[in-house]
Amino acid sequence: MSSSFSGNVRGTGYRIVVAADNTQVSKKAIRFAVQLYRRLEGTDNSLEIIYAVGLNPTSETTLSLFGGLDRTNNLDIENSAKEDLEGLEQFMTDYKNLVDFKLFMVQDTKSVEEILTGYINKDPPNLVVIGSTNKEGISR
Repeated sequence: MSSSFSGNVRGTGYRIVVAADNTQVSKKAIRFAVQLYRRLEGTDNSLEIIYAVGLNPTSETTLSLFGGLDRTNNLDIENSAKEDLEGLEQFMTDYKNLVDFKLFMVQDTKSVEEILTGYINKDPPNLVVIGSTNKEGISR
């Protein structure tokens, strides 16, 4: 399942992909990607902001309780993801007239890391931007 919100993505030029959620760290990464986008020469650049959602695989075991818990937990994850995506859509309204972008969500029963890696490997972008909390050592 995926949903999208866009502001005129074109097909050539630099393609920048940002992995994001609705945290301040991700918003900082988006701001950096927007600045980078605007500095790059050319008018056909595109900015893709991907919100990856890793759902729990629903188990088909003899204990139907576990499958029900997985489905209930996934509903919570999906609802939280929708709220986060709405927050990102609101955040991106400031950039709608500055950059061509596409904001979308990808859901799968894989980890977020696997979802992002699969998306990037399927059609490699020119640049990937991922936020960092700058933590080190054990706190990382």
